[in-house]
Amino acid sequence: ALETTRKIVPELRKSCDMVIAISHLNITDNEEILKKVSGIDILLDPYSRSGNKPVWVTEGEYVAWHGKTPMIRIDGQGSRVAICEMYFPRTGDVEEDYAIYDYPLEPQIIDHPVISQIAKGNRAAANKDPQKPTLFEDLFLGALTCGACHEEQQKFWKSTTHSKAYASLTKTEDHLNYECIECHTLGYGLSYVEPEKVGEFTEVQCESCHGVNAKHAEDPARQRLGQVKE
Repeated sequence: ALETTRKIVPELRKSCDMVIAISHLNITDNEEILKKVSGIDILLDPYSRSGNKPVWVTEGEYVAWHGKTPMIRIDGQGSRVAICEMYFPRTGDVEEDYAIYDYPLEPQIIDHPVISQIAKGNRAAANKDPQKPTLFEDLFLGALTCGACHEEQQKFWKSTTHSKAYASLTKTEDHLNYECIECHTLGYGLSYVEPEKVGEFTEVQCESCHGVNAKHAEDPARQRLGQVKE
C-alpha cells in the first residue's frame, strides 16, 4: 500500500486541487503513509481495522494531525457517519480549526438512492441462493463440562487471564469487534457467528488450546484431547 500510494499521489497532484485518501488499512499503516508520502491533503480512516483499540472513538480523537495533514476518523465499525467541517484557504494549508458531528445510522436517516439500488440487487441475489450459516455448537463441550471431571484444572484456569479474556473486551467496548472476539472466545464462526449471541462460548476455554473432540466426555480414555506443551 505504501509503494502504491507513493506512485499514485504525485500523479493525482498534477490534475487535482486536493488529494483526499480513503484508507481501510489499520491505524499504524495509515500513520506510516502520512509520514512517508507527501502530497495528501486529508486522509479518511473508517476505523474499521482498529486491532485492539476500542470500537468507539472519543471526541478528541476524531481528527489527528500528522504534520499538516489531518487524519479524520469515524467509529462504530460503520454504525455511525460523520460530517467534518474544515476551512481551506486559497493559499496555504488546511487550518486546524474544524467542527465534526457524528450521526448514528438510524431508520430516520434517508437512504441514498444509488446505494439503495446496490443493496437491493445484492439482497435479490442472496435470496435466490440463501447461504445460512451452519453452526457446530455440538463440536464443543465447553468449560463447564470439562470442569465436572477436571476440577483442579478448572480451578487453575479460573486464576488465569484466559478465564477473563472476554470480560477484558467488555471493559473497552470491544466485545462486538470482529477482530477481537476470535481470540477472546471459543469457536467463533463455528459455535456462534453474531457477536451479541456468543452465549456460553465466552473466554478462552479449554478447547481453545487442547483442541476439539466432543466424544471425549463419553469415553475419556479412548477419545483423548491434545496436551498443551507451552
